[in-house]
Amino acid sequence: MTRCCAGPFNKVVFTCRYFFFIVLLVAGIGSAALATQMGPLTSLETMLNPDHPLMTPKKIMISEFVVGEGSPSSLEVSLTWGVKGMDRSSVGRWESANPGVLEWDDEFTVAPRRN
Repeated sequence: MTRCCAGPFNKVVFTCRYFFFIVLLVAGIGSAALATQMGPLTSLETMLNPDHPLMTPKKIMISEFVVGEGSPSSLEVSLTWGVKGMDRSSVGRWESANPGVLEWDDEFTVAPRRN
């Protein structure tokens, strides 16, 4: 790296330093002028074409499943900590109204492991 920057490259940069400064100054002013014309989005940004095959699951989730809160596009994920399992001994195989009784893990803790 030192050899590259210390040889003819350094001489060219030093000789043309005013030219490079003016070019970069004009580019900076042009960029600033274009940046002042930016505004908020007027429409939603689409990552994929609506006809793309990867959009099919999203269409199914929005149109066929009720998520709640009046917005079909909001999905909620819930995590439950400290559950050991589910006791389904008193529940029939096809009984969907009664899933069973949760078995809580009494030894569960969020404290870090001690070695």
